[in-house]
Parts: sequence; C-alpha cells; structure tokens
Amino acid sequence: VDTYNPAPGADTIESCLACPANTTSHPGSVDPTACLCQIHYEGPDGGPCSPCSPGFTKLTVGDAPCEGPVGVGRPGFADGNQSTTLFNLPTGVAVLEDDRVVITEVGNHAVRMLDPVTMSVVTIAGAGYPGFRDGVGTSALLNNPTAVAVLTSTY
Repeated sequence: VDTYNPAPGADTIESCLACPANTTSHPGSVDPTACLCQIHYEGPDGGPCSPCSPGFTKLTVGDAPCEGPVGVGRPGFADGNQSTTLFNLPTGVAVLEDDRVVITEVGNHAVRMLDPVTMSVVTIAGAGYPGFRDGVGTSALLNNPTAVAVLTSTY
C-alpha cells in the first residue's frame, strides 16, 4: 500500500497514512497531495483517481488527463503525432523508467517508441516489411517482433 507520513522524521510504517485507491507515492512523501494517480487513472494529486474511459489512456503518473488513442484508427505505418501515427497489429508493450513506451508491431515488423508527453511516435527499429538484417534504427530488418522487455537500473 502506498503511503504518506504527515509527521516528517517518523520512522515506522505505523505512523504512515494510506494513499487513496489507484494512487502511488514516493519515499519520503509528507502530505496527501504526494499521492499521485497511477498510470491509466486520472484525477487531482491526492486523489480521488478514476479509471480512464474506454479508448483513452494515461501513460504517466500524476494529474495529467487521460488522452484519446494514439493513431488514426486504421492500419498503416507512419510515425507522427497523436492524430497522424499509424500502427499495424501492435503486440508488445514496455514502459521505460522515463515513462516512454516501447511498442512492438507484428504487422509492420517494427519497434516503435511513444513519448507520452508529446504523444509522438518514432520508429526505433524495423523498416515496415519483414526481413533479417542487423543494423541501427530502420536499417535493421525484423520479422514479426512480438514482445519487448526493459531492464531497469534499480532492483
């Protein structure tokens, strides 16, 4: 359970208060506004936090609003912003420590990166057609990438 402690310097979990549902806090939090809405939930800092509506999402912690889908709703292969990006069978998703999202696409034989702040998407590997070739960025050719994993620097 994520908590905050209104008495700075207290060193026991018993002196902490629980954050509202669907929120998270950072170590050392001292007031309820430090309880931030989790990914996929929206609301003010300190809660209450509600789930995003169907078809909307939020990929950052905090008081950012839920956003509409990225992409224009039809298959294709185009980098761009929230209203111009095209995806084709996205299958794997991983969130980096800085909240950027890595997405694998079977239909485009590519790995893409979504920046949740700008809601822009760029291709980081693959060229939109299948193949097997080492390379950097779009000079690498992939064949049906289905999953992605991210290593963190903290354990």
